Amino acid sequence: MTQLVSSTISGRVLQVRLTMPDRGNALDLEGTAALAKALDQVGPDVGAISLLHDGSNFCLGGDVRGFAAAPDAAQHLFDLASSAHQCVRLLTQAPVPVVIGARGWSAGAGMSLLLTPDVLVLGESARMRAAYPAIGITPDCGMSWSLPRAVGHARAREILMTNRAVDAAEALAIGIASRVVPDAEVESTVAAIAAELAAGPTEAYRGIRTLLAEGVDRPFDEHLDFEARSISKAGATPEGTEGIRAFLEKRPPKFH
Repeated sequence: MTQLVSSTISGRVLQVRLTMPDRGNALDLEGTAALAKALDQVGPDVGAISLLHDGSNFCLGGDVRGFAAAPDAAQHLFDLASSAHQCVRLLTQAPVPVVIGARGWSAGAGMSLLLTPDVLVLGESARMRAAYPAIGITPDCGMSWSLPRAVGHARAREILMTNRAVDAAEALAIGIASRVVPDAEVESTVAAIAAELAAGPTEAYRGIRTLLAEGVDRPFDEHLDFEARSISKAGATPEGTEGIRAFLEKRPPKFH
């Protein structure tokens, strides 16, 4: 039986990998279920998640051949989107930082996945395309929500409607990617970032992710109050106590 997704915990990093290079890591119901299962392993000993891939392409989206072969295409698409959305929720709602590394093409749901992490590392060969209009369907996996928040509504509309490709350099310039590195350095860069985050203040990172996610739609004045409550709570945690003490003692903090 072909392994669709692999996962292992190394140090404090949950390392997840798409392992379907023969089909461009395109996702069907079995693949999304496998990815969700792999991502749903964050216990107290995990401080970061990394997501990488085998092959030259990160993910070519949903399995279009499966759409075509399904006796009820509408139901099939609903079931696949719902299953894929569980993966998106596990990435965006993870209690720890998420780092993704990608080379080659990411299309449709694959591009949507690239909009989920805290840190996105692209190889110089990376290209992405919305792809949905090309087959006459609308976005899933949160793209219609996350893309305009990343790049602005005008640019998001243009990228979605024209279905044009976005290369690594543009993705960095418009705010999708965090870093662009040579393809050969993608995996080592992701590993280094994930390890650094995993060694950091997990509770503080969780608070930062919450502030960023909820601050998008919260009025500024209300958000200031939310920040005040968050920082006061963080300062009273063992991480906050250790971080402040380490700063005063002029030494590196030991969070774990």
